Formats: sequence, C-alpha cells, structure tokens
Amino acid sequence: MSTTVRIGSGNSKDNTGSVLQYDFQEVAYAASVAITTKQNVTNTTVRVAQATGALSLTASVGTSTTDPQVGDRLTILASSDGTGRVITFSTGFASAGTLTMVASKKASAQFVFDGVAWIETNRSIGA
Repeated sequence: MSTTVRIGSGNSKDNTGSVLQYDFQEVAYAASVAITTKQNVTNTTVRVAQATGALSLTASVGTSTTDPQVGDRLTILASSDGTGRVITFSTGFASAGTLTMVASKKASAQFVFDGVAWIETNRSIGA
C-alpha cells in the first residue's frame, strides 16, 4: 500500500498530467472478480462481461506490482442480463456496499484511491 501522491505539489511534484497512464481491462463474468490495478497506472477502467448472477468485486490496494497511489481512479462498467443483478463491492473498497443493476441495462461506478481503500465517487444505474 502506498500513500505517495501523484498530483499537486506532493511527492511527484507533477500537476501537469504528464504522468497519467490509462489501463483498460475486460474480464469475464464470474460470481467473484478480483481487480488488479497495474503499477504506475492512474486511471483503470474494468468492463465486466454481462452478469448472469450476483457479482462480488474485490480490488487491489497494494502489493509490489499493483500499488495504487492516492488519487488514482478506478471505473467499473457492468451490464445485467434479463434479471436485475447485484454487485457487491468487497475487499479493497471502503464501505461502497452494493449496486443493484436494472434488468437488461448497464451500470457504472467510479472510485478514487485514498491511500488505504477505493472510495466511491459516482455511480450510474440503468443506462
């Protein structure tokens, strides 16, 4: 786990956006999906294949190769089959709880890393 700051006048002293790195991951649906961010990536987007059952998500909060840093962002994109499905945000998320998807619709949730856990900043349901 790292509390190093990439923004503003913090440790990296870069507020120009030049250190921004993006990652897109596409994962198959499973009852439990572990999201692993990549080192030096500041914006990660994960699209989960259509949910056909409940979905539990966990997210990395720091190892030698997956250190998110303060201010890093994570976006989850998901969709539901003909039945409304529930996403549970589990290990690595700070009290984000659940998101109930509308049948045959899409949903998204955005998070920011605070040095300890991924904090939810926004969600959209039924798009």
